[in-house]
Amino acid sequence: MTSASFRSADIETPMFVTALITSIVSIVWQGLHTGLLFRGAISTGRLYHDSKVVAGEGLVKAVAMEKETIWPRIQVDRSLLMANDEHGTPILDDCTRNAVVTDSDGRLVLNTLAFHIGVWSDYKYFLTGNAGYTLADIRDGVRNIRSNIEANLSMLETAKAVTESPEQLSGIAKALEKWEWVKDSFELALTREDWMSVLNSAGSPPTNIGLTHERD
Repeated sequence: MTSASFRSADIETPMFVTALITSIVSIVWQGLHTGLLFRGAISTGRLYHDSKVVAGEGLVKAVAMEKETIWPRIQVDRSLLMANDEHGTPILDDCTRNAVVTDSDGRLVLNTLAFHIGVWSDYKYFLTGNAGYTLADIRDGVRNIRSNIEANLSMLETAKAVTESPEQLSGIAKALEKWEWVKDSFELALTREDWMSVLNSAGSPPTNIGLTHERD
C-alpha cells in the first residue's frame, strides 16, 4: 500500500523551513513506531497550492527526486543548502544544516535516523498527551521499532512463500529489499556516537543532540 502527502513552507521565512524539516523527521519516526515507511524529497522552487490543487517547479523537482531515491529516505535538493533569505542569511541554521548528510550513493538526504530530541517529545505526547520523556521511553521505543521491522520482514517472507503470481512476487521482493535496507540503516544508526551516548546513559535524557523544536 502506498500513499502520498505534501507539505510546503515559505523559504523566505527560515523558522518555517526548520519547522517543516523537523515535522518531516517526526513523521518518519512515527511511521517506524507504527510499521510504516516513508520516502520523499525536499526541494525548492515556485509553487501554487490550495485545498485541491498543487502545481509548480518545486513539486515537479520533489516528485522526480522521490522517484530516483528508491530507498525509504528523504532526499534533499542541494539548492536548499545554498538558499538565503532576503537579507542574505542562510535559510538553514547550523543545527538543521548538520542534519543533511551525504548517503553512500552520493545523494544528499535528511539524517532522519540520528537521535533527534523533538522526536521523542512528540512520541511521548502522541502516546500520553505529555511531552516529557525518559530514557526508558526511548529504549522502549527502539525495541518497538525493531519489533515492527522484524514483524514486517516475517510477514513478507511468509507472503513470498505462498505467492505464485510473478507480478506479486516482484512487489514482495521490492518491499523486502526496502525493509532490509531500513533494518540495516537503523542498526547502523544505533552504533553511532549520538545514539550510543543515549542508550548507554544511566542518567537523564540528553538535551542537546539533534533537531529539536518547540510544541505550539
